[in-house]
Amino acid sequence: MIQMFMKTTINLRIDEDLKSSLQELADQYGISLSDYLREILYNHLDYIDIAEPPIPDEDLITIEPSPNLPYEKTYEFTGLLTWLFCRYMHPSDNNSKATLDTLKTKVERVLEKSSFSHELKLEFLKVLGDLNRYLLEPEHENKQFLFPISGNHLSFNYYLLMNEIWSLETQML
Repeated sequence: MIQMFMKTTINLRIDEDLKSSLQELADQYGISLSDYLREILYNHLDYIDIAEPPIPDEDLITIEPSPNLPYEKTYEFTGLLTWLFCRYMHPSDNNSKATLDTLKTKVERVLEKSSFSHELKLEFLKVLGDLNRYLLEPEHENKQFLFPISGNHLSFNYYLLMNEIWSLETQML
């Protein structure tokens, strides 16, 4: 029988630049690279509702955003981006209500804390409205989000998002 809380080792080969970038992020949060990567994996698994984290919640490390880090560069925002682009590929969602509530909070933080343009923030308002609709709508077989479907008046402008992220990146260089 395999114990659920047994620790095991995974060896991962990555290039030196990626390792350095990950180490910088771990240093910003004041944790080891291993703990940082472990937290990313736990959050990812919990985020997509594949499995519960393999250790008790009280033992998990909570990564708080660095006060010096722009919201657009936080792990939390990266998680939201991942979800947005996953919905673009598959407008349906099988996440729990709690996970969707967490996503709502992340969208609200984009509106409050990001330095994105007013135009892009209006696009995030579409996502927030669609999340609210989705949460209130009764369950049915074809339930899906509307914001990722192009040609709809509620469609999220992914190109505007990408252009603003890329322009932020070039400003940082």
